[in-house]
Amino acid sequence: MRARELIDHAAFGPDALKVIEQAFDEAWQEIAGNFGDQQDIEAARFRLANVPSPNPPRSGHTTHRPKRRGERRLSSLYGR
Repeated sequence: MRARELIDHAAFGPDALKVIEQAFDEAWQEIAGNFGDQQDIEAARFRLANVPSPNPPRSGHTTHRPKRRGERRLSSLYGR
């Protein structure tokens, strides 16, 4: 899956990467029902994975901020 590969190869430390991956998964769970066919799903997941993280999360940080940033970005792109 392109989105997961993008996240897995990001230039973040292991702790930050864990937070980013969890935020991605949580955001996707909340919005996945808005996308129907496989092509739309892949495109949306790729866009979600590309949401910039201006301040990489540190160890012990929650997923709330990066998750919400991703949800807002996809909402603005897709109007959903």
